Amino acid sequence: MKVLGKSFYIAAGATLAILGSVGLWKCYEMVTQPIQEAKFDILRKEVLNECSNYARLPQFKFRTTTKNEDSSKPIVEVKANGFNDWELKFTNASMIVERCEGFELKSFCMGEECNDNGKKHRGIIMELEYNSDNEILVSKK
Repeated sequence: MKVLGKSFYIAAGATLAILGSVGLWKCYEMVTQPIQEAKFDILRKEVLNECSNYARLPQFKFRTTTKNEDSSKPIVEVKANGFNDWELKFTNASMIVERCEGFELKSFCMGEECNDNGKKHRGIIMELEYNSDNEILVSKK
């Protein structure tokens, strides 16, 4: 059995001591520094801008509103007129819903008699509302 030299044990001990010291220092920092709170207002604006960018497809019209003057619940309304290329419009509408993280699909209508604020609309109308319950999940990405 080959015995390792004294210098190997000194180097190994010094390396483990340094790694242990760095680990202890990081533990100390984690305990003493408070967790920074996420800035949900900024996050909400970023998510709304991303969602609006996805909704800017040529065949769609969109607008953003808020519910009852509550800026923490932005709403994205998306419309497409008519049924030419309906498969493409439906696919793109699905992509908008999927890509708008933090938003929930509140209403969707595709047909001849969709309700557009009391008026009949022929095509696609959907409404996405921001869900503040998902803010933690969106902020971790």
